[in-house]
Amino acid sequence: MNCNSKIISFGVLLTTLLAPMARAATVTFDPLHTAVTPGTTFDAQIVGQAFAELSGGLIDLSYDENVVAITDVVIDPYWDFEPDPGQESGSGRWEGIGFDVFWNDPASGNFVIATVSFIAAQALGASSISILASSEFYSATEALSPTIVDGGVTVIPVPAAVWLLLSGLGVLWSTVAMRRIQKLAA
Repeated sequence: MNCNSKIISFGVLLTTLLAPMARAATVTFDPLHTAVTPGTTFDAQIVGQAFAELSGGLIDLSYDENVVAITDVVIDPYWDFEPDPGQESGSGRWEGIGFDVFWNDPASGNFVIATVSFIAAQALGASSISILASSEFYSATEALSPTIVDGGVTVIPVPAAVWLLLSGLGVLWSTVAMRRIQKLAA
């Protein structure tokens, strides 16, 4: 075997081994991470990516209740069989987000499962938003084990420098306006 055929053989082997990983089904958040100011409401979608088939499931979430709270969960209309937004089940947990298909075919490729609405607490900090291991995903014939990628939120203050800059620009603008008025009056 010459050098070129060894390189080609290695390339074929590497492609064969890595191809399944490139197509691994994933459940994650979109956006993956959000930075917000205290008291801000925002949404994140729970999305499926690179699925061959997903017929339904049950999702449980956890988060730091000192940083963020869930206010609502809306299941995407594609999931037409008894969608369940779940409920808060203790500090920092939202359980029972149920989705399933009846009339529709199982979902494949990339799709939205649900939209989760949050409100940031008044406290500053960061929280992961995790899909718990108790969550279940299944095709028409078997339980699935997709890769789970957690999301996150950071609550940050409105920078004091921005307020200082805006105040300075306001003073500068009023000074320029006063000079123009004085020139017109003279």
